[in-house]
This record gives sequence, structure tokens and C-alpha cells, in this order.
Amino acid sequence: LDLARRCSDWMNLNMVEDHPMSLVLGGVRDNIKREQLWTKYTADYIIANLALLERTANEEFLARAVRSGKFLLQSQNHRFAPKYNDFHETWLDTGWQSFGRAAESLMALGESTTNSDWIERAMAWVDYGIGLQAGDGCFYLINDSYYSSDIAADELRALMRTHWRTGRNRLLKAALHFADWHVEKQYPNGAWPLSIDRWGVTVTEYVGPGDVPNIAISLLLVHMETQDIKYLVSAVKALRYSIGQQAVPNDGGPYGDDPNTHWGYWSWDPRYDYTMSPDQSTHHVRGYWFFLDYFLSLSEETQKAVAEAAGPPDRGLPLLPEEWIASAA
Repeated sequence: LDLARRCSDWMNLNMVEDHPMSLVLGGVRDNIKREQLWTKYTADYIIANLALLERTANEEFLARAVRSGKFLLQSQNHRFAPKYNDFHETWLDTGWQSFGRAAESLMALGESTTNSDWIERAMAWVDYGIGLQAGDGCFYLINDSYYSSDIAADELRALMRTHWRTGRNRLLKAALHFADWHVEKQYPNGAWPLSIDRWGVTVTEYVGPGDVPNIAISLLLVHMETQDIKYLVSAVKALRYSIGQQAVPNDGGPYGDDPNTHWGYWSWDPRYDYTMSPDQSTHHVRGYWFFLDYFLSLSEETQKAVAEAAGPPDRGLPLLPEEWIASAA
């Protein structure tokens, strides 16, 4: 908990716009393009501070969340622009339009403050987001052209949670359409591609390490609503893929060449890349815990039905590229 508090303090001092006369006070900067303030990062920062508020009762974390919440309101006033260029003092329409994270953070502000205005703002983001949904059910949220597995799980969660709060079937319909798109597009090995363009072309063969389990746990909410086990089966396949990507000690792979690396947990290429992505690792760990917590709360009958539908892991279906399998053999 102390480490989490220190992280918020560091962000507040180094990454958050804090000039008292700034019209974008509370916006969170991109680490590489420092002149850009992103709604995506700001929403994450809000949620983190509200989590700290809940656990510490320190009102400073609420003040930080409210300031950053107002940055999202300014984005909304500028056609939900995903980022702000501080150097040119201009809101930018292009970028990563993660409306789900914005909606989730504003809903959390409403619940933490009992101020219903925040909830109404969250609903405005969701209504805007629904307008971005393509006919195939997907959300192409990068520059209005590309699906990204990084901004998929939060959109599903936001749609489901706002549906439960308001009872609006339009929100549920959008969520189910997007969830079904994921079930349809899931690779046989359980993964989803990092990016697909609006015309159905897979832009990159890379798979976002933590995105796969993050999407899996968002599908749990869809199952909670529908009781359709296909969403749980999809989650099982996704988590099997993630387990299959773990580079374990003494497996004979190149990881053994680096004495400082004991587990491939989780890099972009776990057999050859020795770096670790903290946010992707977080998604990975949460995926297992959240799935088990939910799955084990279900009836034994449902558990058996999911296990039967998912089937045993197919040893003939490579979880890893063929050359890795051959190398291990």
C-alpha cells in the first residue's frame, strides 16, 4: 500500500499537469511525447487514486482524482478528444479513444463522491462510444481505423457496468456485439491479434501479452449477464494461451542464458526478450485471480459444462511458433 501511495506521489510530481492556471489541470502526460496529455492515462490515474482513497481515507487522493476528472470533462467539451497538445494548446481528434476507461473512472468518481454529475458525464462518454461501434460489432478506436487489444477490455466492462446501473438495453446490445466479435476473432490457440484495421486486415502478428487475459476477464461480466458459457470457454482458451507463453526455469530456452531472468513473466517475446512489461504482467496475474474467483463461485454443473466445451488442451495444437516447438524437441 505504501508503494502504491509513493507511485501516486511520483505521478503527481512528474507526469501530471499541475499549473494552477492551466485549463487542462490534472491531465497526465505521455512519457515519450511529453507535450501530449492523454485521456487514457488520466483515467487510469483517477482509478488508482480512488483506490488509494478507499484504503487510506486520505482526502489528497480524492483531490487528485477530481482534478484529473475535470481534464476528462474538458476533453468531452472538445468532442471527446483523446489527447491535448500542450505546446500548441490544441485538442487532438486523432489518437487512442479509450472511452471505456474514461467512463469507468468517472463512474468511480461518482460513487466515491456521491455526486451524480460524474455519473451523467460517464454516460455521455459511453453514449459517444456506442456511436463509434462498427457494423461488425468491433470498436476501431485508434485513429478511427484500428482495433487494439489494449483498448478492448475496458470498453466491454464500461458497457456492462453502465447497463447494470441504468438498465438501458442499448448498452447491453453493444457489449454483446463486441463480445461476440471477440469470440469469433479469437485464434485457435486462444489469443487475439494486437491490431486489426477496419477492413479486416491483421496489422501486426504480435499478441499483447497482458491484453489476452485482460479481455478474458472482461468476458466474465458478459457471462454473468447472459449465462452463456461460450464466453467462459473463450476466457479459458485465452488463459491457456497465456500459460503456454510462460518461459519457465530450466526449459532449455534462451532464457537460461541470462542469470538475472528466472521467469518469462511477461515480455513481448518470452523466449528471446529479457525485458518485462509491468502493466502487461499485472493484467496477466489479475486474469488468473479474477477468473478463478468467478469460476469457482459457479455451480459444479456449470463448471463441468465449461470444461467439457473447452476440452482438454490439444497437445497437437502448438501454443508456440513451430520453430520453438521443434527447438524444444
